Amino acid sequence: MEGRITFFNTSEIFLKDLAFYPSDPEFDRLGSTEYTAAFLDEASQIVAKAKNIIMSRLRYKLIEFDLIPKLLIATNPTKNFAYYQFYKPYRDNNLPEYRKFISALVHENPYISKYYIENLKKLDKVSKERLLFGNWEYDDDPAKLMNYDAITDIFTNTFVSPGKKYITADLAMQGRDKFIIAVWSGMRCEIIGVDKRTGNLVKDLIKEKAEGKEIEEDLKRIAEAKKVPRSQVIPDSGGMGSYLKSYMEGIRPFDGARKSFSKEFRNLRSECYFKLAEFVNKKEIYIECDDPVIKELIIEDLEQIKRDSVDKDDQKKKIISKEIIKEMLGRSPDFADILMMRMYPEVGLGQVGILTGGKEIFG
Repeated sequence: MEGRITFFNTSEIFLKDLAFYPSDPEFDRLGSTEYTAAFLDEASQIVAKAKNIIMSRLRYKLIEFDLIPKLLIATNPTKNFAYYQFYKPYRDNNLPEYRKFISALVHENPYISKYYIENLKKLDKVSKERLLFGNWEYDDDPAKLMNYDAITDIFTNTFVSPGKKYITADLAMQGRDKFIIAVWSGMRCEIIGVDKRTGNLVKDLIKEKAEGKEIEEDLKRIAEAKKVPRSQVIPDSGGMGSYLKSYMEGIRPFDGARKSFSKEFRNLRSECYFKLAEFVNKKEIYIECDDPVIKELIIEDLEQIKRDSVDKDDQKKKIISKEIIKEMLGRSPDFADILMMRMYPEVGLGQVGILTGGKEIFG
């Protein structure tokens, strides 16, 4: 009943619930207990924060018995931290020395029933790839908005036509996420930065840190060079974006928490992500990117965009929170955000409308 197993020598095993609850994002319910080692089962249901908290608690009697803290993780193929921190580095032959990945397929179990294997062979294609063949590149999550093949195609959809110009930007300040600027021509996108040394525009350049004045100057310089009018510059409204409008008159800051244009969605962020999924799945977006690292980050971001409460048809459509996505990725989905903000004009901003009673009415 207490979730604890005590042995004759007073050693103890604690059984803990590691599900992510929005009411306890820091996993304070784990208390301040120290452990010697830990085992996480069904890691596909565990977020990175829970794993990190457990790792931070592995210190009980380590010095006394000259022990190394160890964490064993077991899971079926999944696309959370286990994929990004273990399988993917293992696949690419750059797994850190202090981590090990061991593949254990069903056929390697000498005690497995032949009938169990036969049952696995009768599953749907995705489940069979994951559970029978141990294929980590398959994802059976019904909440995913974008097809994996469609996501990877965004880098080769060169047939997408140019069009009206826009700029979308993630304006992360010092120490927060990344400062990224995307320049659009229709649904053709390129990521642009300004080289601090030369002042030249550089493709695929992102900044980990940026001062407020630098953000303002970069945006102005890129908008001028790419001939993008202020009304088509869309920065995020958080942090720097909340007061940037007073320095760059006419820009359209994006506030994902505001009311959506369609009553079908919970908020503007959700509406724009669903619209982005339409364009991606229809192969109507092209991202011009030569940097393999940025490509991989974009793919990872878009794979984590999922519908919340997919099994509840009576609720308005919404996307899982950014906090949950951060936990799954171990970082902020900055690239997905700059793509999503491009949908702002597509769902309402660019339409002709009137202002009635303080509310925007679009036709």
